[in-house]
Amino acid sequence: MADHRAALQWIDEQLPALRAELLQLCAINSGSFNAAGVDAVGARMQALYAPLQAQAERLALPAYRSTADDGSERERPIGHALRLRKRPEAPLQVFFCGHLDTVYAADSPFQHATEQGADRLNGPGVADLKGGLLVMWAAISALERSPLRDRIGWEVLLNPDEEIGSRGSAPLLAEAARRHHLGLI
Repeated sequence: MADHRAALQWIDEQLPALRAELLQLCAINSGSFNAAGVDAVGARMQALYAPLQAQAERLALPAYRSTADDGSERERPIGHALRLRKRPEAPLQVFFCGHLDTVYAADSPFQHATEQGADRLNGPGVADLKGGLLVMWAAISALERSPLRDRIGWEVLLNPDEEIGSRGSAPLLAEAARRHHLGLI
């Protein structure tokens, strides 16, 4: 049982760096229709995962189609999904899913995180889901330090369109779910 304590201590030691990264992530507007911002968050996440040596893929998705108030069809580009995979041949496969977008459009006044005391932040995506993406990274990084790591394969799929219904990424999510034993969403 001592093994998990070392992992938890390692996670605790990451908190200052994770807080700094969260402030940086929250400064990137990644409203669902800000494809460049969504892709910038994806690039930061890919860089964060790089030391774990997972296979990384940026996946293009179809434009978001909707009907305007005047009845005309409209297409809006969305950002790329990010898939990271490690040990797809391991006996246990775990699927982690999160999203890169927020509900805050590029012209929203809510653009930056502010500190609300020593242990609290308020900002776009702090809880949903930029902070959650960092928690996911910390948990997977701790797993990668575990002696059990070779028995566990994992896939992270970060979709760019969760806040608008995941229409473009739904097939990716379904496909990933089918090839895993359990999922943490």
